[in-house]
Amino acid sequence: HVAAARAYRALAEGTGPVAAKAIMRDAVAGETERALAGLDAAHAALHTERGELALAVRAAAGIGAEPIADVRDSDALGIAELADALGIRTSTLRHWDAAGLVVPERAKGARRYTPEQVRDARIVHQLRRAGYGITTLRTVLTQFRRSGPGELR
Repeated sequence: HVAAARAYRALAEGTGPVAAKAIMRDAVAGETERALAGLDAAHAALHTERGELALAVRAAAGIGAEPIADVRDSDALGIAELADALGIRTSTLRHWDAAGLVVPERAKGARRYTPEQVRDARIVHQLRRAGYGITTLRTVLTQFRRSGPGELR
C-alpha cells in the first residue's frame, strides 16, 4: 500500500490527480494495457501543453516588443472592434476590465482601448489561452508595465 501511495503521489505530480487515479486504478486491477495507454495519453497531453505554452510565451514576447509610436486618438479601438480582432466576446473584455487586467479609457461611457491597452489585451489573450489565471496575469502585466517587454519572459 505504501508503494502504491508513493507511486500515485509521484504520478499525480506529473500528470495531475485525475489521470494518476485512473492509471493507478488500471494498474492495480491488472489492466496493464489500459494503464499504459493512460500514461501515454497523459504524456501526450503534457507535450501539447508545453508546446502551447511555448507558443504563448513567444507570442506574448513578440506582442510586447512591438513598438507603439506616433499614437493618435483615432488609433483607439472600441470594445466590439477589439473583441473581433482578438476573436473573443465583448463580455470577456468586460471581465478583464472588472478584474483590472485591461482597463480601457472611457469616452462618454463607451470603452475605448488605446494601442497600449490593445497590446496588453493581446498579451492577456495569449497567456489565458496557455492557461494562466487572472491573479497571475495581474502580476505579469504589472511587472511588464513597470519593466518593459524585455522582462515579459
